[in-house]
Amino acid sequence: MCIIVIKKEGKLPSKKILETCFENNPDGAGFMYVRNKKIIIKKGFMNFETLDKALSAENFTKKDTIVYHFRIATSGDTTEKQCHPFPVSSKVADIEAGNIACDIGFAHNGILQHKPEGTLSDSMTFVRDILSNKDIMPHLFSDNVIFKLIEQASIGSKLAFLSPYKIRYTGTWIAKDNLLFSNNGYEKDLFPFGFGSKFSLKHYSKKSYFYEQEICKQKDILLCEDCERLDCERLDCDGYGYGSCPKENAE
Repeated sequence: MCIIVIKKEGKLPSKKILETCFENNPDGAGFMYVRNKKIIIKKGFMNFETLDKALSAENFTKKDTIVYHFRIATSGDTTEKQCHPFPVSSKVADIEAGNIACDIGFAHNGILQHKPEGTLSDSMTFVRDILSNKDIMPHLFSDNVIFKLIEQASIGSKLAFLSPYKIRYTGTWIAKDNLLFSNNGYEKDLFPFGFGSKFSLKHYSKKSYFYEQEICKQKDILLCEDCERLDCERLDCDGYGYGSCPKENAE
């Protein structure tokens, strides 16, 4: 499912918060920020220790705008290259780069209907084929109509875009301690997809669908009839599991 954390001006997220995000989303992490009118992306941290060391080396302050991403693989490979964020570029080498400067950075939480391709995840092909289009990329921050179309094309997902001058994001986010979270994956001992429990997300990365179904059967919790997932956020669920199904608990 992944989680994105947005820090605008203000207090930096605590090490505890970031470590919990990594524990709950253990398939790699990355971050992006603004420097000298460019977006700097650093990613491919496959354990929390290397991420924490990299963040410490940046000496971020309250004035920095930072976007963090913690991944659970749902498509594509599970290596450093598939970690977010990504530069908005048509070049796969750029998209896979672990350290790159660019004009626009992008992070994604959810599942897109845009198809993955080989080792490339749905997020990566979405960047290559859609966001980097010459009729879209230059207008992501200036044209609300185009941004709305991107939002509709990724319905059910959360997207975050960072330029040297502005940050934009889609969907409803959780505001806490001057931070924005794309979901509640920052909570300790989080039951998959929003239910508090002794079970932790860190145990289900590669078998989340089956793990979730089994626990729900034991607890008599109703799942979405279309996608059989708990994390629906829209009424017209399309079977991908990222919509808004109101069924949460059995009556």
